[in-house]
Amino acid sequence: WERGAKMVKNTDTTNKYLEHIRDTHDPSMHIKTIEDELKSTMGKALGKQGQKILTNLRGMEQELQEYERLLDASSETPTSHTKVMECAKRYNDFREKAITARWELLVHRQAVGFIVNNHKHVHEHYPIGNALPVHRDEDSITE
Repeated sequence: WERGAKMVKNTDTTNKYLEHIRDTHDPSMHIKTIEDELKSTMGKALGKQGQKILTNLRGMEQELQEYERLLDASSETPTSHTKVMECAKRYNDFREKAITARWELLVHRQAVGFIVNNHKHVHEHYPIGNALPVHRDEDSITE
């Protein structure tokens, strides 16, 4: 389709069939329409990828709050070490998903032409915190 569209747009090429198409349709408008549709599709894909990152960052934040709550509660009453470890593991799982989604966003942005400062822009707009420690001995959790 692309080669045919370029031939129609190329007014130096003469052909009875191409002349008929040029008389019926404005080739520059059709190419513009296709370009607009492609830009829209690429923009939506980038937006969905950004939402994937944000969803995982929200999950990280919720698990971090629960982790801190469990640690605070452990100083007042004995809490289950297992619950703290499970919370840290869920946080780290969300973190890994966020890192993967951020990498996918970098790839998508490069594919659509965002090359200059792409990594810097994405890392500044989607910062991801450090992993939480997952320890087996209870003394290291309350430090």
